[in-house]
Amino acid sequence: MSVTFDVSELEAFKNNLQGFQDQIDSIIIEALEEIVAREMRMVKKGTPVDTGTLRKAWRITDIKKAGSSFEVSVYNNMDYADYVEFGHRTRDHKNWVPGKFMLTVSERQIEKVMEEIVNRHLEEAFSKL
Repeated sequence: MSVTFDVSELEAFKNNLQGFQDQIDSIIIEALEEIVAREMRMVKKGTPVDTGTLRKAWRITDIKKAGSSFEVSVYNNMDYADYVEFGHRTRDHKNWVPGKFMLTVSERQIEKVMEEIVNRHLEEAFSKL
């Protein structure tokens, strides 16, 4: 008694998965670009209007792969950015000006949806297989 199976579809699926593996970096980069763009919108929106120069100074680094990780940063190199973010003393050192936490709050908000964004990008790519 013998049984034969047609595994050609499984072979084709295996080949598609190998092709998918080659695309994972580009899929992750696309997801990161969306994540960082959203965070940039949030952080600019959270930056006080009366600090227009500060609002315009927000920047994003290029996405870099380091081993199995990807790195990207949102930053602001204005001299007073840290003081607006975290708070500071007044000039006479008698009072405290509270921070606005525009980057800190934006990071917390984006962390809540980050996994969802990455999963959506992976599902879209996987559905094309």
